[in-house]
Amino acid sequence: MKVGRRAFVQFIAGAVGGSLLTPIPWKLADDSAIWSQNWSWRPSPTRGEITKLNTTCGLCPGGCGITAHLVDKKRVIALQGNPDHPINAGGICPLGASGLQFLYAPYRITQPLKQTGKRGDPNGFRPIAWDAALSELHSQLSRLRTEGKPHHLAVITGQRHNSMKDLWQQFFTAFGSPNLFLIPSAEDSLKQAAVAALGQSGAFAFHMEEASYVLNFGADLLEGWGHPVACRPSLAPGTREAPQLRRRS
Repeated sequence: MKVGRRAFVQFIAGAVGGSLLTPIPWKLADDSAIWSQNWSWRPSPTRGEITKLNTTCGLCPGGCGITAHLVDKKRVIALQGNPDHPINAGGICPLGASGLQFLYAPYRITQPLKQTGKRGDPNGFRPIAWDAALSELHSQLSRLRTEGKPHHLAVITGQRHNSMKDLWQQFFTAFGSPNLFLIPSAEDSLKQAAVAALGQSGAFAFHMEEASYVLNFGADLLEGWGHPVACRPSLAPGTREAPQLRRRS
């Protein structure tokens, strides 16, 4: 028997529609939800009073305002945009919304690790106690100062937008080493562009509300990229039409 394309499509549509009228898909969805709640690595906070704390997202240079929901004022269970913040006005990107994955990931480093294998071997580390780690750190730093080699100390950090960068700089200045490095970022390129175009280094800001047309070459404007500044999720009455965002890969 020959089956035409239309008959085949009608058969598939009927099969899908018929399945939705049975308890099968709903039972599968319920079983999947129960199964996912029993994952060993899934954080299960205890029940308690829910409070909110306003803070700033540090996962990209944007610095959006976020509100953390906490159980008993210590366990974060949800993140959302802060509607009163002047930068993001309640919006939050996928990177910011996934901040809990960074905080509670089962593979995060929770204690000092000492390299015991070959340099570069990701499995060549073993956990040690905090007291042992601090004692060894003190011993090595004292040795460098005694031998007149403070410049042999180097640190690479990605903390650009908080007080830790200043604390690191104060420590390295006192210790006598110039080797404090920041992880390369897109901000470095923007600063170089500012020097070339304006004659001085500085951070760029983009007033999206006043733009009529934005041509984008690969920048994740809506996914944790740079400073969103005055980009709002909605326009107030009397403002200009929202700019068109077109992305080219």
